[in-house]
Amino acid sequence: MPHYARIAGSPTGAKPSVVFRAVRDFWSLRLRLWFRRKGAMQRGEAMLG
Repeated sequence: MPHYARIAGSPTGAKPSVVFRAVRDFWSLRLRLWFRRKGAMQRGEAMLG
């Protein structure tokens, strides 16, 4: 899969706040799937509300 250069804006992936939010969202989702798998998979609602 090729990587295309950004044509507008500036990269934000290296900002600590962006990295922290991504890690927090990942673990929030992971924990919900571990502990409430049935409810998480059946409702069809946004999990990271």
